[in-house]
Amino acid sequence: MKWKLIANQTDLEEILPDLASLDVLAMDLEADSMYHYHEKICLIQILGSKFNYLIDPLSIPDITPLLITLAKKTLLFHACDYDLHLLKNTWDFVPHKIQDTAICAKILGIPKEGLQYLLKTYFDIDIDKKFQKANWSIRPLKEELLEYAAGDTLHLISLRDKMFAELEQKNRIPWAEEFFEVQRTPAIKPPNENAWRIKDSNRLYPKELGALKILWEFRDKIASKKDLPAFKIIANPRMIEIAKTVYKNHPIEIADLKRLPKSLLSLDLSTLVNKINKQLVLPNAEQPQRLRPDFSKLKVPNSQIMERLKNFRADLAQELNMLEPTIANKAQLIHLAQNIDKSDLAPEDVKMQKWQFSLFSSEIQKFLD
Repeated sequence: MKWKLIANQTDLEEILPDLASLDVLAMDLEADSMYHYHEKICLIQILGSKFNYLIDPLSIPDITPLLITLAKKTLLFHACDYDLHLLKNTWDFVPHKIQDTAICAKILGIPKEGLQYLLKTYFDIDIDKKFQKANWSIRPLKEELLEYAAGDTLHLISLRDKMFAELEQKNRIPWAEEFFEVQRTPAIKPPNENAWRIKDSNRLYPKELGALKILWEFRDKIASKKDLPAFKIIANPRMIEIAKTVYKNHPIEIADLKRLPKSLLSLDLSTLVNKINKQLVLPNAEQPQRLRPDFSKLKVPNSQIMERLKNFRADLAQELNMLEPTIANKAQLIHLAQNIDKSDLAPEDVKMQKWQFSLFSSEIQKFLD
């Protein structure tokens, strides 16, 4: 099927009847988080009956008519997590219903979930992922990028049909449908107060952590203003290095920040220097501390119960030809071990989906008998 670029309001309106005529719309998104601080959806790929539509939301003033059409449809994705978060965060859009071929792969026990692997396995189709990290915000979009983007949705319906036939044969369609519904509404994450704690920061001393927090805030402000990813302003390893240096040389002068990238050394750094110096005179007790597990809230389940549940899960995995974490991940097993003696135990009590909980029902009953 040929692809068609939709880059103006009139063209968008013209394709809506085609999309409205279909029950399931295969869909994918491309965004620009690797190139911009303020992430945005740069391309929407939707497989219609006439064309594989490549919709450019950056060139279309009002995307609302499309969202109204999508809201009435089942949307088919491959690995929907990120796409659903983008839709929610960008347009406050939550699909009416979804399907996901990556989830189908989990339920079927396929060892790899990547689209590249699945298309090769089912159809002997090779797809090239060389543009996976492309900058989709650049306009005009090159034809080779559009060709690549069209490939993400072109075979999704056929792949879904093959996988659904296998799920039907194994009586696992209800499992997949429950999994789809759990994934459909992305959880809204609260602001992360520890976002500044970058990799390896937990090895720093308290005053180094205090300096790092100020450096992180400095970097974040610049990244937002320049609309660049934070790592392109100052890389994380260099942030750790600078935090150690300013602690060692305190009180510091602008010259002590020479490890900053050259693009930042031309800025007025006096405010940053003052903030760091004020932070470093504070005693350790008033500095950020290393994060440590709160063992007071940690309920360690009985090791014999855990071992028994792990063995039962391993047997299930072999019987069902599924991966053990899909049947129940570590956190779910811990919740189950902690609550297994409750007579009115429900799936939500142990953070399980209903189909997962049902697999353990016989073992749960043995504990109660």
